[in-house]
Amino acid sequence: MARRRSSPIDEHANTESWAIPYGDLVTLLLAFFVVMYATSTANEGKYRVLSDALNAAFAGAPRTIDPTLSQGTPMKAGQHLVESPSAFDSPTFAQSAAVQPATRHPDSAPGVTTLDLLEEAVVRDLRRRIFSEQVFVKRTAKGLEVELDADLLFASGVAEISTEAETLIRHLAGILTPYPNGITVEGHTDNEPIRTLRFPSNWELSAARAVSVVRLLTDSGIGPARLSVQGYGEFQPIADNSSGAGRARNRRVVLVIGETPGAAGGRPSASTMARRGGDLEAGGSGRRGPNPAPQARDSREGV
Repeated sequence: MARRRSSPIDEHANTESWAIPYGDLVTLLLAFFVVMYATSTANEGKYRVLSDALNAAFAGAPRTIDPTLSQGTPMKAGQHLVESPSAFDSPTFAQSAAVQPATRHPDSAPGVTTLDLLEEAVVRDLRRRIFSEQVFVKRTAKGLEVELDADLLFASGVAEISTEAETLIRHLAGILTPYPNGITVEGHTDNEPIRTLRFPSNWELSAARAVSVVRLLTDSGIGPARLSVQGYGEFQPIADNSSGAGRARNRRVVLVIGETPGAAGGRPSASTMARRGGDLEAGGSGRRGPNPAPQARDSREGV
């Protein structure tokens, strides 16, 4: 029997096979440029901090030149720019040359103060990026308050800052350094009593913790003249001490950033409180400085 001959099948070459790898290549290039664009986006907050620092350094000088200055009168030969060198010693010149603190960012909308910029920077760079649950920011009559969870900063019954908290405080110092505002560091504890040779009461513990934060802030570049310390012990709670959650809420360190430059008047300076903190740390040798309880109470009453 004759074998049936199979009909030949026409095989056509796929002329569009190049489109698949080409499409993959285009997709990869698009993803690459998207990543490059995202990483090269400027940080608006850092540029604002830099711009405000430069403005404060140069006393908020106008950024444009008055057109009328270009229409000055020609000088005669031998005429001096300054009629008398004593003009520099006049009270008017000294007053005009004095550097005034910048209270409003020059490029911001009317009514936006330095505290507004600080609040925005702290919320963006700390709460949203690093420690969203351990940092609380609010505006009060005293200024901008940055509240740090003491359980994050310190172990129980000690005043040495933890490694994780050191990163947080140094990052916070980087935000605060360009601004001239005064900063008061407040230490607070819960009502659990402490009686050790180094910390006879919560007065000493709260003050020593605040001093530890101040020392780290100065080491990070903030001028000591801007800083002051207050220790409140357990006497200004913000939650009920009858529960563990309430006691944890009361253990805190608060950075109060004022409206005006420098440390607030009438409060102890950072250097003075640092020396007191050194006396507290020397408790193991049997020597302590003056009893800090009345001093902390006086500072609390002066707020």
